[in-house]
Amino acid sequence: MTNIHSHPTPLRQKFIEYLTLNRKAERTVHTYVSFIYSLAKHGRRSPDLLEPEDIRQWLYYLIAERKQAASTVNLAINAVRSFYGGLLQRDIEPLLRQIKRPRRPALAPRLYSMAEVEKLLTSRRRAAPPGGIQPPPPTSPLTSSARRSRFVQPAR
Repeated sequence: MTNIHSHPTPLRQKFIEYLTLNRKAERTVHTYVSFIYSLAKHGRRSPDLLEPEDIRQWLYYLIAERKQAASTVNLAINAVRSFYGGLLQRDIEPLLRQIKRPRRPALAPRLYSMAEVEKLLTSRRRAAPPGGIQPPPPTSPLTSSARRSRFVQPAR
């Protein structure tokens, strides 16, 4: 497998510089470059020669055929926006407005029975949250002020 970042083409190098100058994180730069590489590979030509229809077909491929997660598709859209709208200064927004950005599925909240709520409220020891991590015990005001007095000298 070829490392697409080891010997960048002049256009890829310009894109990396553009993203770096716009203060994108190293991992974001790597991800965006990888997406544009995938787009070019899918369209079988340099990304600066692709038409909006080629981009639309690639996004369709990611969503419908590859069944990519919502976060992955959103990253791909952001990469396209940065490359075409930012670096190449093309008006890519009419195309991107036609594509509904996916949302992550909402997680259903944890529901407690009345017995569980009563047990939580009446237990002498605080119950650990669902992750299993026990929170630290609350400190009393006397403990806090006693600890503070060791570091702060009273004003005279």
